[in-house]
Amino acid sequence: MVLSRLDQVRALADPLRIRLVETLVAREASVAELAAVAEVPLTRLYHHVDLLLETGLIEVVSRIRRRGAEERRFRAVAARYTLAGSLLEMTPGPDGGAAEMLALGKGILGGALEALTDGLAAGRIVPGRPGLGLILQDRTVRMSAAAFQALAEELPAWLDEFSRRHRTPRGAPYRVVIASFPASDPPPARRPTRTSSRKKADR
Repeated sequence: MVLSRLDQVRALADPLRIRLVETLVAREASVAELAAVAEVPLTRLYHHVDLLLETGLIEVVSRIRRRGAEERRFRAVAARYTLAGSLLEMTPGPDGGAAEMLALGKGILGGALEALTDGLAAGRIVPGRPGLGLILQDRTVRMSAAAFQALAEELPAWLDEFSRRHRTPRGAPYRVVIASFPASDPPPARRPTRTSSRKKADR
């Protein structure tokens, strides 16, 4: 599924909702079963499940009557979710303004930090141990606007190819979060030098 709306991306920016979708990619489940997997109270999940339904990321596959109540079973609508290239651009419009992009950035980066904190506390992330550590780099790269656009288009394709080449049936899920944006104002355009009329006359 290609995520083409910011509300879909924001829905997946929450670590708990990512875990719910990952569970529903693997199998169908009810809210009670999802609560057991996520180890959170049942009442806490209804809001998250409803949000995933509203954004079209999961769907209801069956409804079963149990003790006078209806139990819904859910599944993910796709096995893989990718980001549409248009969402990487900060374009004008109701879904492309600065406030929307800032909210999206906070959701994704904040969710990644929360997942990192939780992983360290739970022992899933062990610094110094091969395959369980953290790859963290922060660098500034000078490039043109055209190169930045090429990065936005080529990086997801490279990640997809890398994933295909290294995918294993029993492989553990690794979260990859990449942020790239202008770090400062561009240098002012260089004005062409003008030769004074006197110098031209001297020539």
